[in-house]
Amino acid sequence: MHKTIKIKLNTVGMIIKHQHPEALSLAIEIANRVIEKGIKILFEPECLPLVKKLKHQKVRATTKEKMVDAADLIIVCGGDGTYLSIARIMRKR
Repeated sequence: MHKTIKIKLNTVGMIIKHQHPEALSLAIEIANRVIEKGIKILFEPECLPLVKKLKHQKVRATTKEKMVDAADLIIVCGGDGTYLSIARIMRKR
């Protein structure tokens, strides 16, 4: 039997391999759903020009280091290197 754990998400961070259209497309889809739920979303500054479709007050830019402290959940859309880049920073948390 599985126990359900409910976590209140206020802020979600997204790390995207922004040079890859598929990763960006998936990130935009996820971000739209997160925003629909009223959750604030954080991107790295270099990703914001690529997500102009998300014109919403809940979208902000921040560094990976600050994102780790501010986000309740971080979603990674990319390959191994993208995942490892945030994992190295998160190990302190």
